[in-house]
Amino acid sequence: MVKRVTLVLIAIVIAFILSGWFAQLGIYLVAPAIVTGNSMLPTLHDGQIVIVIRTGLIPIKRGDIVVLQHSDGEYLIKRVVGIPGDTICVQQNVVYVNEPCNQTGTITILDNNLYYVLGDNMEHSVDSRVFGPIEYKNIAGVVITP
Repeated sequence: MVKRVTLVLIAIVIAFILSGWFAQLGIYLVAPAIVTGNSMLPTLHDGQIVIVIRTGLIPIKRGDIVVLQHSDGEYLIKRVVGIPGDTICVQQNVVYVNEPCNQTGTITILDNNLYYVLGDNMEHSVDSRVFGPIEYKNIAGVVITP
């Protein structure tokens, strides 16, 4: 945990130093985002402002909250529950990661560059249970301020 916090802090410092230079080019390493909707309750609230570090500056881990671009162009904020190599089973709205699953569940094996995301408020979330796993290239960044 300390190592991850240290990496995040180093990334933030570097991003802020470089952001002035990159901003002149129209490239942003750190950006604010506004939460819309209630799919991430109780962690994030509608209208809350969060800081996002662009993908590539820190690795994406299980449990991270990410901003992703859905296939319809809409940006969503969700939690990563499955990373490449994981097996996900959804059974009666319960999600199992790398655990045995009976045949009534929906099983998804995450290939390279695929992530499984859920809203914390699963009853009110459109997420990978609906649209399937997302590709790494569709993850805009990692939220660093819940």
